[in-house]
Amino acid sequence: MSGLLPRFSSNRLTSITIHDTENQAGSTFPSSSGPNESVDIRVGTGDNAKVFHINKNRICALSDYFEKECVSGSREPITLSEDDPVVFDLFFRWADQDTDCYSQHLEEPWLSNAAAAWVLGRKLRVACFEEQALEAFIHNCALLAFGLWEYIERKTPPGSSIRRSSDHWVAWNAHMSGPRPNEFSGLQAVRQTRLVTEKTGGPRIYDVEHWYSSCGDYLNPGCYHDPNARKAQLHQRDQIVVPQREWGRSFEAQRRGLLSGESSSSPPLTLPHQSPAQPNTTSSNNYGGSPKHSVRILISNLVAYMHLLTS
Repeated sequence: MSGLLPRFSSNRLTSITIHDTENQAGSTFPSSSGPNESVDIRVGTGDNAKVFHINKNRICALSDYFEKECVSGSREPITLSEDDPVVFDLFFRWADQDTDCYSQHLEEPWLSNAAAAWVLGRKLRVACFEEQALEAFIHNCALLAFGLWEYIERKTPPGSSIRRSSDHWVAWNAHMSGPRPNEFSGLQAVRQTRLVTEKTGGPRIYDVEHWYSSCGDYLNPGCYHDPNARKAQLHQRDQIVVPQREWGRSFEAQRRGLLSGESSSSPPLTLPHQSPAQPNTTSSNNYGGSPKHSVRILISNLVAYMHLLTS
């Protein structure tokens, strides 16, 4: 899997302050000079809710969702009561990264919240964060807790990138677990178990682009996103032998359809002093006229014929 690189480097947040709603104590990310207008985003409910105080222009440039929310010009905080402040904090830390953050996906809170981060990225309409969350989910899917697969089926639409990857993982593992009850029992994706064959591989071998393509709907796609299939296709291409073209007189004769038994779309060869509708009656026994005249006609015909072969 390719390394994860930071996104939106030109749109980094100038200031992010996270406040606890109980005591208003918070931590502020390093900030730089920029427009002073800001907006408050309240995430979560009750005692776990947090308010994120951020630069308005930056967040609107980053997210179509917030751009729409800020159009009204209201000074009231934008409320995301259904979202988890921990997951929302992942979004802002990702947006403010200026170094490779792939190693962070092996740790908490990414380890337990990659799927929820994908759902948040889809909601906020930030495609790059959504893709980053998908890569973290795929990398950690073997370590995920029970119950997360049901969350994905409930929160994500069929045919979406994370749903395709999750369905593949569930069907593949349910097939290996056999008919006995397991953690995947009752999931919709278990119905695809019958499509698993000995050639079906785990979902983690595919490039991330696979889950954004229609081939991600199949358990045995044999597509170019599979490194093994790609290697086989390249090997097959290298084995193709291109025949050498034949040059010279025989090639020209074939091109003009002059060899015996060959058909040609070009008009039949017409020699000088011969009408197209008349057969060639020139032969060694019938030249017509005086011998000198017949020799001149024969030479003229031979010259014309050679000219046609070399033209």
